Amino acid sequence: MILASLAYAWNLPGFAQAMVTAIAVLILPASALGTPTRKPIAERMTQRLLGCLLAGGVSLALLPLLGDHAFACVIALCAGVWPGCHVQTGTQGASYVGRQFGIAFIMVFVQDHHWSADPMPALTRFAGILCGIAVLSAVMAAGTAWAERRAPRAAMR
Repeated sequence: MILASLAYAWNLPGFAQAMVTAIAVLILPASALGTPTRKPIAERMTQRLLGCLLAGGVSLALLPLLGDHAFACVIALCAGVWPGCHVQTGTQGASYVGRQFGIAFIMVFVQDHHWSADPMPALTRFAGILCGIAVLSAVMAAGTAWAERRAPRAAMR
């Protein structure tokens, strides 16, 4: 609700990605539901951020080299998606990093109209992801503080 209100009030481009981020990190696998939910959500936020940072760094380094050449972009896209899929299917506990790397890498290279070396669409999406993580972190911190403040009162009853 906070993210939608901010996007509506200030007409922020890329804020749809902030809302997607909030929903994506809150959807937990069934195996994580037996534990307190803050830790798995924080891990997913960290892994989403790490995967997006890695993909963004690699992509932004490649974009000036590739220019607007469609064939070179397709080759780079294939070469970038492969390690993301490899990490995603691995057994080391960082599969969400691989998934986010692959998705972010695809989003940089597959843009709305044509192959382009323009980094702005990717940077706008990344800003949305950062805002989503920041707002969700603030809400979780406020919820934790509120629960801890209420806990002594409940114990006194």
